[in-house]
Amino acid sequence: MEDVLHLYRGQHWRLSAGRAAYWEEERALVIADLHVGKSAHFRKAGIAVPANIVQDDLGFLWFGTQYGLNRFDGYSFKVFVHEAGNDQSLSGVNVKALFKDRDGTLWIGCERFLDRMDPTQEKFSHYPIPGVKHISQDRSGFLWLSTSSGLYRLDPRTHRIRIYAHN
Repeated sequence: MEDVLHLYRGQHWRLSAGRAAYWEEERALVIADLHVGKSAHFRKAGIAVPANIVQDDLGFLWFGTQYGLNRFDGYSFKVFVHEAGNDQSLSGVNVKALFKDRDGTLWIGCERFLDRMDPTQEKFSHYPIPGVKHISQDRSGFLWLSTSSGLYRLDPRTHRIRIYAHN
């Protein structure tokens, strides 16, 4: 797979399949996994290497990592993590899936639940779907969620969940 050149807020980012992002104007390697057997970190911000990257409708870049959800505004990072006692924080720590639907809603699959983010309040709503590994959306607007316990379908409008479990 070849590198992808991405223009973000007038800056050029080279994203590679090898989990690296190179910020061309600053000549900086921002993400790298250089140590075999270790979880690397964003070299400048001290944030874990992302498993998922999404750009929202406001232009923010979102990175799902094993240590939380990270938002990059072009200048700095803001990290969202699970906060004990705060039921509107991220439901878990390890972000396995990240998806922006057609309405621009950000969906986050953590080890505990599926979360939906309210970007204006910076709060999360939780759906009882554990261990989401992949999220996609069909033409009807349903979200399809792959988990180790089966396939789930979520209607974002009604919040109804249906499971298609293994036999």
